[in-house]
Amino acid sequence: MSAGTGDPAPELSTQLGALLRARQLPELLARWDAASDAQRSPAAARSAAIALAELRRLDDAQAVIDRWLSDAGDVATRVLVARVAFDLGHYRTALDRIEPVIALGAMRPSWWIVYLRAAVGCGEAERALRQHAAYATLVNGDAAIGRAHAELLAMAGNRDAAMTAFDRLMQSHPEDATLAATAREFFLREFPERADLALDNLRQLAAKPVLSPEAVRHLNMLPAFYRDDASASLWRDTWIAAVRALTLAAQQSPLRGDERARCLATTPFLLAYHDADITAAQCAWGDFVDAIAAPLRVPPKAARRGTPRRVGIVSNRLNQSSAGRFFNAWIDDLLAAGFEVRLYAVGPNDDVTARLAARTPLQYLGVDEIHRWAALRDALLRDENDALVFPEPQGSPLMLLVAALRCAPIQCAGYGNPLSTGLPTMDYFLAPDAAEVPAPAPYYRERVVRLAGMGTRIEPPPLVAARTRDAFGLSDDDHYYLVSQQLQKWSPSFVETVMVVLQRDPRARIVRFPHGSAGVSSLAFDSLLRARCRDAGVAMDERFVTRPWMTWLEFLALHHAMDVSLDTWPFSGGSTTVDALAQGLPVVTHEGAFLRGRQSAALLRARGADDCVLPNRDQVATRAIELATNRRRLARIDAPRHAGGSSPNVFATLADFLRSL
Repeated sequence: MSAGTGDPAPELSTQLGALLRARQLPELLARWDAASDAQRSPAAARSAAIALAELRRLDDAQAVIDRWLSDAGDVATRVLVARVAFDLGHYRTALDRIEPVIALGAMRPSWWIVYLRAAVGCGEAERALRQHAAYATLVNGDAAIGRAHAELLAMAGNRDAAMTAFDRLMQSHPEDATLAATAREFFLREFPERADLALDNLRQLAAKPVLSPEAVRHLNMLPAFYRDDASASLWRDTWIAAVRALTLAAQQSPLRGDERARCLATTPFLLAYHDADITAAQCAWGDFVDAIAAPLRVPPKAARRGTPRRVGIVSNRLNQSSAGRFFNAWIDDLLAAGFEVRLYAVGPNDDVTARLAARTPLQYLGVDEIHRWAALRDALLRDENDALVFPEPQGSPLMLLVAALRCAPIQCAGYGNPLSTGLPTMDYFLAPDAAEVPAPAPYYRERVVRLAGMGTRIEPPPLVAARTRDAFGLSDDDHYYLVSQQLQKWSPSFVETVMVVLQRDPRARIVRFPHGSAGVSSLAFDSLLRARCRDAGVAMDERFVTRPWMTWLEFLALHHAMDVSLDTWPFSGGSTTVDALAQGLPVVTHEGAFLRGRQSAALLRARGADDCVLPNRDQVATRAIELATNRRRLARIDAPRHAGGSSPNVFATLADFLRSL
């Protein structure tokens, strides 16, 4: 009853609706939390979910939706569910939930933006473009809709139409910074031959740095391919100058909380594929991340004396993944050695995650998005770990930011990203002795710890039954050279070696995949490759076989139809090399100058295949042709555990290293 009136209190949904309109969101959520289930209703839940979403408590908003709104079919709730799913990075769910609203002919621009951006996020370009007639009138008038439409055109392979669309939008909205950034990303991705024109953006950023997510996005717009080594060097030098300027801006910026964390939504991952020493660039980036993290830190409690006993493993790959196959064995080894192990998982989870959770405490902390930084930081600090291990610390912006927050007295980086993090907060880099260079110190900010062999027990893939070449549409008369790596690993010098193979072996066919990723366009790469084939006198359409996406088991079966696998450089394979060797397919590699180019060489030597590790690139071509034309195979050998080093500077296991501290 209302005090002094005798009138019944308004229903909870009415109260929350009024508080939502008044923007009194904390009071709204307090009343929602205090209410019983009997008082709650879908209408009240919708107000609570909106308030939670606007306060960026997205996981809590999703929990309310799952409990109270999962069956709601009204337009307002569908749009809310789609927006929360989109913000959480669940793009396909967002697309599926809002498409029925779109099908009704809804013309609200904000709804179309969610629909089109979700389609971009989950790669459903053709699906969204089929709706073009319904939103065509909005394309030129609304910059966000026009931008998403242009991106969908590019994703669908219509680069020329996308270029026309971006040019028209830039003329109509010359002051739109987000549009300008998206357009520049498009041109760098789709027309890398014009990449040097974008260097002026970096120079301007170095001259007038202002910390913002948009500025960092501009900073990390890097081309995947370069005209030559001199062009790549110029880009690195210009980028370093810009990131150092932004670091000073970050140290002086008033930004706090999520607003500051969002400045780390992108990383310069394409630098890792340069055929050069990039330590200076990595350290410059580490200084920037450290400057972003400084106001967000909560100091951990003082370290306990003695050997570290409680070890936390922080990863977005505690699942069936490349990094999981390499590093999840560390968990069993540490448990067997008597350590108290706690796991902190973000991102995809599967049966492997569930099995790990049955072995030791595992906290699943939601999607691998930068807005999860505070929840992950607080979980780490609450558990007071003696040491944290990040198997793949540069695998996402979230992992890197949390590593910079220094949530334990000791922090170690695994080699899931086989190069220095550049972070002053990362104490040790756990390197595989078999693959690391003899004197690695100049290439790391961390102290390098060498673990015997490959430093872990790598889980081999299953041995699958062989299939005939005819099952894959291949000829018995040709020689098939498999290249499993993503496009950004196809360096110019590697492409030159591929051309030599094709010129020397007239029956050679290169089997590849359309492995594009952020910053890398399959169409743009094919344009560059076609030009190189033309110069080499090679018929690209005849000599390259592009396989469609396939399941992992299908991919493993394909190895039995191949003659040899060509490893890339300067960034070699890792799990792909394990896959090939496990199926008995020989791999030929050129050992690189840095760890990122030496993993395949180490795996081959561990299996007695030293003759497949070549000192120069011409010999790579010669050896690959010998293997392909003789149809030779290596015996199948599973990835063994590499233990025990003869040098006192090499630790047999991660547990032995941690005991030494």
